[in-house]
Amino acid sequence: GALVRVTNALGHVTNLTYDLVGRRIATSDPNVGTTTYSYDLGGNLIGQTDARHQTLTFTYDLLGRRLTRTRPGLAQVQWTYDDPAVANGTGRVTQVADASTLTTFGYDALGRVVELHRRLDATTYTMFLGYNALGQVVMRTFPDGEVVPYSFNEAGWLAAIPGWVSSIAYNARGQQTELRHANGVTSTWTYHPTNFRLTGRTTAGAAGPLQSLAYASDAAGNVTQIQDALFTGSRTFTYDALNRLTSASGGFGGGGAHVSQSYGYDAIGNLVEKAGVLYTYGDPLHPSAVTSRTDGLAYTYDANGNMVTGGARALVWDPDNRLSAVTVGGGTSVTFAYDPNGVRVRKATSAGVTRYPFPDYEIDPYGVVTKYVGGVAKRSTGATFYYHNDHLGGVNVVTDASGAPVQLRARSSIPRPGSTTTAAGITMPCWAGS
Repeated sequence: GALVRVTNALGHVTNLTYDLVGRRIATSDPNVGTTTYSYDLGGNLIGQTDARHQTLTFTYDLLGRRLTRTRPGLAQVQWTYDDPAVANGTGRVTQVADASTLTTFGYDALGRVVELHRRLDATTYTMFLGYNALGQVVMRTFPDGEVVPYSFNEAGWLAAIPGWVSSIAYNARGQQTELRHANGVTSTWTYHPTNFRLTGRTTAGAAGPLQSLAYASDAAGNVTQIQDALFTGSRTFTYDALNRLTSASGGFGGGGAHVSQSYGYDAIGNLVEKAGVLYTYGDPLHPSAVTSRTDGLAYTYDANGNMVTGGARALVWDPDNRLSAVTVGGGTSVTFAYDPNGVRVRKATSAGVTRYPFPDYEIDPYGVVTKYVGGVAKRSTGATFYYHNDHLGGVNVVTDASGAPVQLRARSSIPRPGSTTTAAGITMPCWAGS
């Protein structure tokens, strides 16, 4: 009963091969090539070789817990368990080390992580976590010592982040209906009474209205119209029978200029036309990868399907298929490093190194710390800014600690210039969706 073959509408075939006990030993994919797998007698994966002929190897302890992960050209990842020096560490991972980071964990009596110590570039950063009886995080202490508390209502939903979010309200279905930021700005959401889809989003504060968005949807839930009462006016969208966007029109251009664009797809869903630009898929080894566009851009890929050239960019990928370097025009370059979970922890440019020891915490090349909280605010060098998003989660408005708007942005899914208006009233072009 195991799946062994998938053939798409263009005849591209994916093959899956299994051993006698049902373990997958090979996958042949039209876009990423062939990957093979090997196992030990306990069924643990011990080897994986990809289309670039890179082999990852793994070792385990007697309990089947992973001890090492070895990758060509990269330092070995090592896991340590049961360190007696770590409180409540028995039976749990107590340390993970690789080329970029050394992370140690501390636990409470219920096995929840309460301490994270991460060494990155010779500096150790520490994050503390606190929990309530339901296991929800009610306190985070950042490496710089700032404490962020979280409170929850009787239903277990986040109700406030004191100092950042004053209150959050929900309807009976658990949909967010109101969020009051600590700077006095309030956002509201309304929903259709029977299908419960979003119908409106507003944001207002002492400076007056900042957002007034109304949404209409079709029977499948696709957004067919966005009415922006403050900035861009009406934007409309149409879809095909497979719910793919086929046209968009409205105030998407710079300064809110009207734009109308169409989209086309092939039999397997590849985008072949967008806003008058045609896309070609000319690589038989990667049939779903764009190779050229009629606006002059061209792309190439490695055996694993990773893009290695695109426009003026050259891209390098590590054995885990993570982007490790980008060079633009043969000159300016950016390099990246990751932790064992694939999360970026370091970015190096000509301006210096930016470090990301933990999610929501970063240090720029000048030592400036920026913290992000709840996806709604950030704090840097003592200044706090609040994000007010659209239905896609993109930032539409940014306000400062006083509630004054410092950035207004018309955002869309269309890669055409939108507009950004600064607090000084200067309108600047920006890429919509950025």
